[in-house]
Amino acid sequence: LPPISTLDRSSAASDVYKRQMRIGEFEFTDSNQVLSITNKETNNEALVKHIRSTTSKPSVVLAVDPKTKLQQLEKVVHFAPLLRLKVISGNLPIGTIYTITAQGIENGLRGAKDGFTYFGCKKRKCKSSIRHRKGEIINDVIIKNPDKEISQRHRGKHFQIQYVLDSNCYKIRDLGIGFGAYAKLENPLILQDNHLLSMGESFFIVNLLPDTDIEKRISKAELPKKDDLHTKLRIKVFAGPANGELFYFSPCKQTIKLGRQNSCEIQIEDTLLSKYQAHIVFSDEKGWILIDGFNGKPSTNGTWL
Repeated sequence: LPPISTLDRSSAASDVYKRQMRIGEFEFTDSNQVLSITNKETNNEALVKHIRSTTSKPSVVLAVDPKTKLQQLEKVVHFAPLLRLKVISGNLPIGTIYTITAQGIENGLRGAKDGFTYFGCKKRKCKSSIRHRKGEIINDVIIKNPDKEISQRHRGKHFQIQYVLDSNCYKIRDLGIGFGAYAKLENPLILQDNHLLSMGESFFIVNLLPDTDIEKRISKAELPKKDDLHTKLRIKVFAGPANGELFYFSPCKQTIKLGRQNSCEIQIEDTLLSKYQAHIVFSDEKGWILIDGFNGKPSTNGTWL
């Protein structure tokens, strides 16, 4: 959070936000990038249904022999970069540092050394049908949720960090169980189709639409010129005070502001949002760009991807 003097509302609201929304926060020690695991309830089925309906079919991925991959990882582990995660808040011991190598996290619960590190609220799968046999260990790091019923309902792998051999880097992926893994925006973000954003009590789905899709939904006065081939922006809100609302924007020089203030193009009465939570600009070269805060002033509780 920024210094108290720069906040546009009381720090008490921020404290409530952190209690309600975060069950674990990590900091990537080399880049200071913050990763958050939330416990924010929403209609997950509606989100998944919307994303699947607007996502193109994935490309084919060629299978790699597991033994061959393990041998490759063993060879590069001494040369590949290390990734360190530091716990800065939540239910894990504050200050704990996790070290991840090309083979996976050091001293992980699975001990697989397969290049994957899995995080979740439970160590094992459900118990086997065979009497007294424990379920398979599926997670390397356990982020406990104080609510036992929620932990049981979301048993499984929440997200993964994988070392990618070809590009010599680490990639994080949400696995669709639990309440999501979100990275805090520290720099401008070029929006892509089906980006999922978390701000305040709401989720925002970003869709990039061709002209033919948006012409059916906007008035004739707003129709683009024939030579305007730029992609249009649609933002759909899930959960929170503006649940279900849709916002459409055509490429223009105007700054699109999101927040509580009446002057915002996306105005939402949410006490966990800043007056100017974030803003979006359009660039002919890069497309739609999302930036946290406004006029150089960051939002209080952050914008999360």
